[in-house]
Amino acid sequence: KPFYHYWRENTESITTGYKSHLLEQWFALYKQIEEFLESKNMEDEYFMALNNRICLNVLGFGLNTISAGNPLPERMKIKSIKSFLEHERIKRSFHTFELTHFPMNWKVFFLFAKVHSATGLYCMLAIIEILRKRLR
Repeated sequence: KPFYHYWRENTESITTGYKSHLLEQWFALYKQIEEFLESKNMEDEYFMALNNRICLNVLGFGLNTISAGNPLPERMKIKSIKSFLEHERIKRSFHTFELTHFPMNWKVFFLFAKVHSATGLYCMLAIIEILRKRLR
């Protein structure tokens, strides 16, 4: 049972609003991290950790995309999800992403992302949003 939960439904907070450039900002950061790792000839485990982080960030990208602050209609939100799932950097990360240690609900979530199922991921994200609001 969690004893601390930092998410709050505060629509006035800077951190809760829709961020239209979030994906580009993260990709710029990933590129800088990757260049740093390459320049230092870091071991493969660091690249694996970066790839895992990129995969886990799909949750944040998705929640940002489906947020109420995003003015797009649902079908366009699904297209946006499809677009970032098919981005070469995300696809490359999911190529090595291991799902075996996740509980079933997260396996399903990340499997939808891994196979580029935007509709499946959208449904899972909508369920997460409902549960976040009900279980707070």
